[in-house]
Amino acid sequence: MADGAAQLPAVAISMTLLRRVLLLTSMAGLLACTASSHAPGAADSGNRVSDGSVRHDAGHDAGHDTAPDAAAVPCSVDASDPSLPGATVHIAADRCNFRSGQGGQFRYRVVLTKPIPYSVQASTSCGACSVYSNDAAARIRFTISNGLVQYCECDGGCCPPNKSASYTLDAKTVDGTIDWPGLQWQGASDTNTSYGPPFPPGRYFVMVTLDVPGVGVATAGLPITVK
Repeated sequence: MADGAAQLPAVAISMTLLRRVLLLTSMAGLLACTASSHAPGAADSGNRVSDGSVRHDAGHDAGHDTAPDAAAVPCSVDASDPSLPGATVHIAADRCNFRSGQGGQFRYRVVLTKPIPYSVQASTSCGACSVYSNDAAARIRFTISNGLVQYCECDGGCCPPNKSASYTLDAKTVDGTIDWPGLQWQGASDTNTSYGPPFPPGRYFVMVTLDVPGVGVATAGLPITVK
């Protein structure tokens, strides 16, 4: 009887250990099932980044293609300047990339929402070849340049001296075009200068300027590329 009584505590301890083992095994199985039910499937495993968030492939987010549309890329620019309140300059074109020697047309619009008064001082030598008047169209000039190579009507030769006068630019909208042959030129001057060589590859700006003497200047610059 003493031997049997001594074995009872050992049996009780063994049963306790067995119950603990069974409990731990059951918990491990439950955790494994829970983890597998939340594991990423084959459909989204490739879209997950290291922090666990979902990454959408570009161009397929909610069924929309996010690739840039070349036709939607604007080729235009607007500008204004505090020195000429109410005046804006806009330039637009059908393209901004050209081959060397290829010309193009640029459209501009200058808007004056209110009159701008200005004065011209008399000159003692050659005067400016631009026209002074109440028409804003007379105060618009353009150039296509990178600082070294250019196309413009900059050189008009020696024009008669300016006379002192006062004018007021009318509030109006002026539309115009620049027909660029793709060649270098700085104006006819006094010698009827002909066109020069083609623009070499590089980056240039089509600039349209509203210049009001003694008041201010507003310039818009449209970047173009020659390849």
